[in-house]
Amino acid sequence: MRTLITSTILALSAFSAAAGPYDGNYYDRANGPSGDYCASARGNSSAEIIGNEVVFYETSCTLSNPVNVRGMDAQLFDAACGGEGSTYETRIMLMRPLDSDGIIVLTDSYMYDWASCSAE
Repeated sequence: MRTLITSTILALSAFSAAAGPYDGNYYDRANGPSGDYCASARGNSSAEIIGNEVVFYETSCTLSNPVNVRGMDAQLFDAACGGEGSTYETRIMLMRPLDSDGIIVLTDSYMYDWASCSAE
């Protein structure tokens, strides 16, 4: 559960407190599209990225140390996460899909395809 939430949460990030390249609201493309995901309260059905903070259902992560992935429109981050009474660290890679309306999130054991709520 922790890995699933972490991966999903981290599915969205940026480098600093300023606006970042991944800022926005997203929903899992496999479960949508549905206006309900994007219209729900913050963190309920969608994930939100603001700067280097990622917020998802009962979990939030701070992304740091971005590294560009050579030959790809992707970045690898260190993530410090907390939720459900625990804290943990992980690594997350974020990249843009070919259709550019979302983010692909890779962790050590999961891949998520998240669509942007603004693309609906």
